[in-house]
Amino acid sequence: MPAEMSIKEVVDTIISDVEVYTADEEQDDDITLVAVRVS
Repeated sequence: MPAEMSIKEVVDTIISDVEVYTADEEQDDDITLVAVRVS
């Protein structure tokens, strides 16, 4: 992902991509996402 993206944009993009990938499947477990920016 571009370095110019904020952490919120990165997280939102990942969540959106996961939702597209899983389509209409029912979620049967938790989803945990940790985002860390190292500069």
